[in-house]
Amino acid sequence: MNKSSQILNDFINQIKTNRYWKLGEPVVVAVSTGVDSMVLLNLLTKLPSSCKPQIIVAHVTIS
Repeated sequence: MNKSSQILNDFINQIKTNRYWKLGEPVVVAVSTGVDSMVLLNLLTKLPSSCKPQIIVAHVTIS
């Protein structure tokens, strides 16, 4: 298993274990286009349908 697959599997296990949201529940993800924001958004989009929320993306910029 490669590193990105392991990270995704760990993320899925955390979501299932901690039940951060109910299935299909809307979750707002604030992103800044930084690496951490993009990784989080990518992980959320790759979740299996059995634990995927409705993803709402809010782009945040500081001027």
